[in-house]
Amino acid sequence: MQTYFMDDLKRIGAVTYREFSEYFLEANQLCIFSSELTQHWRSRKEWVKDGKPDLDYLSKEFGNYESVFKIVYGRCRCLCTILLTDLLVVHAIGFVQARPWLRS
Repeated sequence: MQTYFMDDLKRIGAVTYREFSEYFLEANQLCIFSSELTQHWRSRKEWVKDGKPDLDYLSKEFGNYESVFKIVYGRCRCLCTILLTDLLVVHAIGFVQARPWLRS
């Protein structure tokens, strides 16, 4: 398993699709999208309410999609799938914060 640190990732702002495709998609390189790049994305307006994720909206619009998450407990690691709506319920009741081994 490879570990990445935020400082190791390139933060990208204004970029053409061709550049993004060549330098990140085709090269399979991780990156961080800057707020400049995402400022006009619908998700920045629709997925957030009062500065926090709008769990009701996300559940309504995307709840039937499967979400992949990783369970990390000691040396054990497991990738699992769960419906997004179920993962949002787990998040809403605070299970994710209470259980640091669950990573979504």
